Amino acid sequence: TNHGLVPQEMWACGLPVVTTPVGSIGEIVTDGETGVMVTPQDGESLRVAIESLLRDPARRAALGARARERAVERFGEDLMVDRMIALFADARRG
Repeated sequence: TNHGLVPQEMWACGLPVVTTPVGSIGEIVTDGETGVMVTPQDGESLRVAIESLLRDPARRAALGARARERAVERFGEDLMVDRMIALFADARRG
């Protein structure tokens, strides 16, 4: 599984992400804006972050809405199609 795609998939569903800033995830998820970052290998911080979102539907909805906006802006269908067309055009020229 490519875990780097999980945030984008969750965002597309309007869900906030609770994750760690490991690998490229830190470049994708913005803490407090499109998700919540927790300390790697710290089950307690993960539990606290998830419980906090479960108890706060307004915050959960706000994070999810911003995440969805980010997904459309960065990974939307039109953008992906444009990138694929450019890739195919480059391949044809090369």
